[in-house]
Amino acid sequence: MTVRSRSRGQLEALVEAFKDDVDHLEDREIISYNDPQYGEYWDRDYEHRIILNAEQWVTLAACLASDITYSNFKSQAGKTDVPDEYLSRLYRIYVEMEDETRQLSPTLIN
Repeated sequence: MTVRSRSRGQLEALVEAFKDDVDHLEDREIISYNDPQYGEYWDRDYEHRIILNAEQWVTLAACLASDITYSNFKSQAGKTDVPDEYLSRLYRIYVEMEDETRQLSPTLIN
């Protein structure tokens, strides 16, 4: 499983937060495509990655899920200290996906 991020710091924080819960998580290399050895991938959307085996992923996913303390993502996102532009983009994606779902035939939804 590949966990991707636009920020290397986010993956470093992920490793730090869960290194005691996920076996050998701190041993996994964070691959950054801005590193010269990965030069052919410099234009990737998610420049930083960490590759986990299945057991690590299952454990990490369970840890991440158990860390969720809110019941509504949109309400929680509105309370975070992130740029308004980012929240606006999230909302536009949500609205676009909701519109597409409404336009689908009921036979496609079921």
